[in-house]
Amino acid sequence: MTFIAIMGLWQLLVLIASILIPILALIDILKSNKSNDYKLLWCVIVILLSLLGVLLYLAIGRGQGSNT
Repeated sequence: MTFIAIMGLWQLLVLIASILIPILALIDILKSNKSNDYKLLWCVIVILLSLLGVLLYLAIGRGQGSNT
């Protein structure tokens, strides 16, 4: 049996999304023109809280923070 057959296609897609979405959020955070402290704070939140951290960043953090 293949890995996909054992796990199920939808479960594999959820697994990939749960890995890819925080990575994309981290890239967005690091490319922003915000201060380094702001970037560090949001990177820690996204890494520790994973998808919840991404949702918090999109809801709260994306438009806030001081520009450098």
